[in-house]
Order: sequence, then C-alpha cells, then structure tokens
Amino acid sequence: MNNLIERAEAWYCQTAPTAQNPLIVIDQLFENLGGDQDDLHEQLYRSSLKKFLERIVQAWVKGQIDNGSLYAGSSMYYYCKHCGLLSDTLPEGWFMQGPSRVCKACSDMKEWLKDGIALANHLGLRPPKGPYDDKCPFDVNVVKGQLVKT
Repeated sequence: MNNLIERAEAWYCQTAPTAQNPLIVIDQLFENLGGDQDDLHEQLYRSSLKKFLERIVQAWVKGQIDNGSLYAGSSMYYYCKHCGLLSDTLPEGWFMQGPSRVCKACSDMKEWLKDGIALANHLGLRPPKGPYDDKCPFDVNVVKGQLVKT
C-alpha cells in the first residue's frame, strides 16, 4: 500500500495542483492514482485515506470550541489529535475515564492511519491545533458549503 503513497506524492509533485479548494485537489489526486481498481482491499484503503484527508478539511471549516470560554458546568469538548474533529464530550468534573483523544473514524483506520498522516503532511494538510489556531493551510471560505455532513 505504500506504493499508493509514493504514487500520490509523485502525482502531487509533477502536477503541482493550483486549485484553492483542497477538496478538489483531494478528488484529483485519487482520480489520477491508477492502480488496481478491482481489488477490494485497495478500494477500502483509498476510501479510508480520502475520508481522512476530508476530515482534516472539515475540522478547519467547523472550527473548535474553546473550553475555557464556556460557562462553569458546561460540557468539555475534546478533539482528535489526528484529524481535528470532535472525538469526545464529557461533563465538567468527569473523573472516571479520560477523554478519547482519537475519534472513532481515525481509530478504525488502524495501520492505515500512519499512511494518511504521511499523505496529509505531503499535501500540506494538518488538523487545527486548537480553537485559536489561525494558520489554516487553505482559505476556509472556498470550502464552506461543499462538505457533505458525516
């Protein structure tokens, strides 16, 4: 499967996509990868990587809640360290089990997550580091309205 990552990196370097919308770049990337389209395992792998990249974009568009700005007694929001989407919501003062720092979708990727992170890094995508992270790698306004709710 690492061959797919190498092909993706080569495609990105050769074409240097100019689309401002990262969702268009992601679609173009996966359309041009080649490989065995009939192999179910490869299809699942591609789909998993594509959805991971789309979740990173979605995390930037949705934004994150600043727990410090909430009223006392409000639930606390925790975000996935890999994609940036909401991974857990716990009541304030919850001391039983700590919050999940990885969302279910990223957890389900298992060994493919490493490849997804490598591909995201190569494309210049990263999850937000918090509610005040203003270094978005793309223009969020270009993407708004194009994301499918998951």
